[in-house]
Amino acid sequence: MSLSSLLATTTNAPQTGVQVLLIDDERINLVVAQSMLNKAGVDCLCINDPLEAPSIIAAGNYNAVITDINMPELDGFAIAKLVFKHHGTNIPVAASTGDLSVQQACQAAGISACFGKPLDIQEILAWLQQQALLPNT
Repeated sequence: MSLSSLLATTTNAPQTGVQVLLIDDERINLVVAQSMLNKAGVDCLCINDPLEAPSIIAAGNYNAVITDINMPELDGFAIAKLVFKHHGTNIPVAASTGDLSVQQACQAAGISACFGKPLDIQEILAWLQQQALLPNT
């Protein structure tokens, strides 16, 4: 199925009230993740330029963060540090990566989950449930 047909056939579920901040320097990854999460009733705030993240992170208008680990200028570890600096551990952070060898480094940095790419919506929804942001189904 092409990306355009995926987006055209996506129907939004009833909204859950959860908003996830998605940060990835590859726009296509944001479009796909946002489409999958919206279909599950989760709102998304997407950032394609990691340098825009600090001001948005400080505002804290989201319930969870999923960030790419490997980005230029500001990587996912730096993003996680910013979230923890501004919000402590009140806002959970997950990583998305094409290199799952970083899982231990993510755990050591306080990142609560590490998702491989391509993203699996069921893994993300299970993580949101573990964080008590979505009800268990």
